[in-house]
Amino acid sequence: MNTYPDSAMFADALLAIANSYYHEGGTENLLMAEDVYKNFIVLFPTNPKAQDAELKIIALNAKMMDGPDSDQSYAHKTEEAARSFLGTIPIVIMPQS
Repeated sequence: MNTYPDSAMFADALLAIANSYYHEGGTENLLMAEDVYKNFIVLFPTNPKAQDAELKIIALNAKMMDGPDSDQSYAHKTEEAARSFLGTIPIVIMPQS
């Protein structure tokens, strides 16, 4: 990626790195995945896979949530990411016949 930043495969490579961190699991890897997914969204906002990256951010924050009696910061991050994602989906109103 550093050698060929203008490559047509740069977006797929970045997403593959994020997915590898995501599937590896564990708090540190999930935090790395979140960072790479966010970079992907910033660099490629119109890429069809950008919405998948947003959904992965929601999922990884949900994975890091602990029980209801613990710190709720990941629950809040999950809710914030979900609201952000829902705000990007266009609303289509069907005409009534």
